[in-house]
Amino acid sequence: MEQELFSKALSLAAQWHTGQTRKDDITPYIYHPIAVARVVKDAGYDLRYQTVAILHDVLEDTACDESEIASLGNDILEAVKLLTRGKDADEEEYVEAILKNPMAAVVKNADKICNLWDAMYNGIPGESRSEKAKSFAEN
Repeated sequence: MEQELFSKALSLAAQWHTGQTRKDDITPYIYHPIAVARVVKDAGYDLRYQTVAILHDVLEDTACDESEIASLGNDILEAVKLLTRGKDADEEEYVEAILKNPMAAVVKNADKICNLWDAMYNGIPGESRSEKAKSFAEN
């Protein structure tokens, strides 16, 4: 059952993120939620947590609406909604709410790990990197 749920979420995320890329304008965006789900999996969390990871950006970055996620379960929808930052959201309130939900908290931390990894190894487009930083990425 949970494998079907995860597969449905992966298909939904792939559909909604089609045509989007990461900040490098090359990497398909879907690689990011897959990477976040992998971090969650490797940390020992089950497929429901991984499902939230796959969907963590669909409400914020696409035209997907909550009804498409609701079919996967209220707990998954609630976690994805918590991870969706409103444009005028108060940072402290946003983080506080996430930390009260175990699935949202795990996925948010995995998301930060993946974003830091990307910044460390790929740099941020438009910003120069020191030769020392470049040498770390090559090793």
